[in-house]
Amino acid sequence: MVRPLFHAADALAAADRSFVDGAVNGAGTVVSEASRVGRRLQTGNVQHYALGVLVGALALVLWVMR
Repeated sequence: MVRPLFHAADALAAADRSFVDGAVNGAGTVVSEASRVGRRLQTGNVQHYALGVLVGALALVLWVMR
């Protein structure tokens, strides 16, 4: 009775390491990569931000007028 339970517990622990830990580590990797991209977009230069707003506004106007 005890050995089958130990085997089942070992199988569940292996599944936990593979799936649950993999999902958590994968989510951390996604957030880390997204923040790396975000850091490149944040230059601190107001002219860059104003250009981004202008380009976005023009894109929105062109999309609405189509």
